[in-house]
Amino acid sequence: MTHHDHPSVKGIGDGTLLLDRFRFFMQQDYLFLIDYSRAVAIACAKSPALDSMGHWAKLLDETLNSEMAQHRSFCADFGITEEELSATQPSPATISYTKHLVDTAYSEGIAGIAAAMLPCQ
Repeated sequence: MTHHDHPSVKGIGDGTLLLDRFRFFMQQDYLFLIDYSRAVAIACAKSPALDSMGHWAKLLDETLNSEMAQHRSFCADFGITEEELSATQPSPATISYTKHLVDTAYSEGIAGIAAAMLPCQ
């Protein structure tokens, strides 16, 4: 099964995804973005050269200051407040994935971090 065949992706495409499922995804994605940013920050700190640091720093800035603001705005359009986002508890799948990203960032070098993040892009 490709990601195009996933029931949630199909439901978004054909308009059949239930709103509560979409809201759940958006809240979990918000938590993902936080830990993704942590992993990117670690990659920046581990970068051996300034140009690599600049790449990771730019990605961190874009994620924290653009993508997350856009995400909060989009969530608000669906009635999800910033307070709800802040109070969201991670699902087991979110914990597993974000733990993998952050653990990899701590334990691996830049190549390992980039490989772990590749599916996120």
